[in-house]
Amino acid sequence: MTKERDLLLSDFLLRMTSLSCFTLFIAAIYKITGKASDIGLLSLFTVGPSLLIVSTSGKYTATMSPLGMLKSGLLLRIGLFLCALLVVNTPTCLFIGAGLQSLLQQVSMTAKRSLDAVVVAPENRRQYNSKKAILANIAMVTGPALGGVLVSSLGINYAFLALMAIDVVNVIVVQRLRLSTNALKLESDKIQGPSLLNSLAHLWSIQRTAAIIAVFCVVSIVLEMECPLLFPFVHEVYKANSGFTGTLLGLTGFGGIVGGIAAHRFPKLFKEESISWLFVLDGVFFFIFTQLRQPVLASILFMTLGFLGAITLVLVETVIQRDIEEKHRPFVFSLMQFAGGAGGASVGIGAAYLADSYGAKSVLAACAGFEVLFGLFLICVALAVTLQTKGTNSGEKA
Repeated sequence: MTKERDLLLSDFLLRMTSLSCFTLFIAAIYKITGKASDIGLLSLFTVGPSLLIVSTSGKYTATMSPLGMLKSGLLLRIGLFLCALLVVNTPTCLFIGAGLQSLLQQVSMTAKRSLDAVVVAPENRRQYNSKKAILANIAMVTGPALGGVLVSSLGINYAFLALMAIDVVNVIVVQRLRLSTNALKLESDKIQGPSLLNSLAHLWSIQRTAAIIAVFCVVSIVLEMECPLLFPFVHEVYKANSGFTGTLLGLTGFGGIVGGIAAHRFPKLFKEESISWLFVLDGVFFFIFTQLRQPVLASILFMTLGFLGAITLVLVETVIQRDIEEKHRPFVFSLMQFAGGAGGASVGIGAAYLADSYGAKSVLAACAGFEVLFGLFLICVALAVTLQTKGTNSGEKA
């Protein structure tokens, strides 16, 4: 239990620091240049480094200890924060720093998720992932707020110093994990990690799980597209300021906390077979939100969306920990991290241009439609695999 508590604490600190850090970079670049377009450019700088990790994670990072990789990522980010503290006054340094932060966060989260799959016993994974989902949503609520508080109270430079201190605490937690667990290395530690093509071939051999991962990544990108468009949507439909948008996003986090609890308390209700329907429901509820003009109903829907998202994350991570071979997990986890971060943010820039032409409401409604379609696609894949399995079994009996 001590190991699981340390794993959960490290995960929470990692997520909260990253969310706070992104707020800091946005505040810093806007203070220096005063251009909203530079905020979009800041997101664009995170794409290249993150994509690099996706393409190389299997071959290189899989050969390392996940604990060692996690600790290295944290130590390098402490160094990055120290540099930001000293040279934060130039836009070029901020753009580069945002890219490096994205890279280090992706390395650290890939290592952390790989470590979870190794250390947590199979019978405890559902319970552990539920607790992790609860803490992830708490981080989603508190992280950006913490970044804002640090900027306003300490200034940009010393705010980076505060985040550096949080990462130092996380290094101590990781070091304690090293002393308390014997599961320090993956099986692939003994050989060179698999190539990108080998990892893709492994996923092709388990088509149902591969379909779940693919749809999860696509939906993550769609969700990342939706978030920035909520600001013009709220202005366009509700004639309200960004305060209402912040409230909606905060309610998503609170709904996610409840969802994490529900996934833990009702394992018989929320099963692997529920994943595709959760995607469909998420898209349906979001589409309904785009058609409403009642703030109270919109708030209820956003809590529901957070609820569904947390349960989906718990189920998907549990499936991956069970079905994906250890040496291929770094690739899968890095792909998920990319989709939910830099990948979605980069596509979101294009969605923003479409919103200028067709309206944020139309683009968000289309995003909801994509979610429903991919959820239905996953249902079709599950049916096809089931029929194929039945046909194979019948052939063998004959």
